[in-house]
Amino acid sequence: MDPKFRSSFIPKKPLSTKTEGGKIKRRSSFNLMSFIATAIFVVAILASGGSFAYKYYLEDQINQKGILLTEARSLLDLGEIENFKLLDERLSAAWALLRKHKITSQFFEMLETNTLHNIQFDRYEFTENLEIVLKGKAATFNALALQADVFERQNLIEETDYNDFIIGKDELIQFTMTTRLSLQEIKYLMQ
Repeated sequence: MDPKFRSSFIPKKPLSTKTEGGKIKRRSSFNLMSFIATAIFVVAILASGGSFAYKYYLEDQINQKGILLTEARSLLDLGEIENFKLLDERLSAAWALLRKHKITSQFFEMLETNTLHNIQFDRYEFTENLEIVLKGKAATFNALALQADVFERQNLIEETDYNDFIIGKDELIQFTMTTRLSLQEIKYLMQ
C-alpha cells in the first residue's frame, strides 16, 4: 500500500469554529415540524386541564342549584298550591260559561218598550235554539200588523212568525208569535 494515503476516522478539522471572543459558534437548526408538534402538545395539555377544571366547576354549580331548589321547595305550601289550582279550574269554568251565556233580559226590555198598548202577551216559552214563543191577544188585526212592523225594525229579532189566530169569547184575537233572536245581539261581548 501506498504510505501516503492513510485513512483515519479522527477528523483533522474541528467540528465547530471559534469566533473572535473565543466562544464556539454552533450551527443552529430550526425544525418547523418539531415546533408545531410541541405547540399542539402544549395546547392539548392546557385543554384537557381546562376541561377537567370546568367539569368540577359545573358539578359544583349543579350542587349549589340543587341546594337552592331544596330550600325553595321547603318554603312552598302544598295546600296553598292546591287551592290555587282549584281556583284556576273554577275561574276557567266560569269564563267558559260566560262566553256561552246569552242575554235574554235585553229581549224582555225591548218587548216592554215596544209592545203596543192594545197588544197583550200572557205566556212565553224560551227554546235552546234562541227561539221565543209568545202567546198573546190583540184588539184588532190592524194592531197585530202594526206590532209585527214594530218588531221587524228591532236589531235583536232576526225573524218573527205569527200563527194560530183564534177569535176568543172576549172578541180579542188570540195569536202565537214565534221569534228568533239574533245571536250577535244577545251574547256577552267578551274577549
